[in-house]
Amino acid sequence: MIPKTGNENARSVMTWGRREFLKSGLVLGAGIASSTGLAFSGRDTASAKKVLVGAHGWVYAAPMPNYDYTPKLEQIFSDLQYAGIDAFELMDVVLHRDNAVERLGALSQKYSLPILGTSYGADMWDRTKHSAILEDAELVITRLAKLGGRTFGTSVGRAPAPKTEEQLDAQAELLRKIIALGKAHGVVLNLHNHTYEVEMVCTI
Repeated sequence: MIPKTGNENARSVMTWGRREFLKSGLVLGAGIASSTGLAFSGRDTASAKKVLVGAHGWVYAAPMPNYDYTPKLEQIFSDLQYAGIDAFELMDVVLHRDNAVERLGALSQKYSLPILGTSYGADMWDRTKHSAILEDAELVITRLAKLGGRTFGTSVGRAPAPKTEEQLDAQAELLRKIIALGKAHGVVLNLHNHTYEVEMVCTI
């Protein structure tokens, strides 16, 4: 069911519980994904491949200190399983915990919810931070690979001013190193851009 747009119905939507919201969103998202896949494939429903629907943890992380939703992990896995989500994309903050692999692996198995990958962000434009970022990325990628994750959603960081050519070159240089690092562990880097990474300053 898709709610109407009137104020009365809008107020009723706000009263939905977390599980009802997740389940309704899944129905809409899966429907869009399935119809889009069929449109591009040109095949009928019976022969079309299943579209993988994954979920990212941001909605749970936003209100948490340092965006660390580790205390909510059991709830998150339960919610996503209930909603019919196929896989879970982590945020790297939860992979920094010492017992991350054991805890996440146990929850993944308990709720039959695979780990799809993780998002990851750092100031890759800043060459002075490259050594620390690469070391950290290796830690996260290694732990992610142990959990069966295969995507590394990368954000390259916000600079205090429009990035210079040298900063963009530095950013690209580090991305290439992280791509190679991921490949060695069966993890593929993909871009996880935010508005600040594509902002441009125009002058007339």
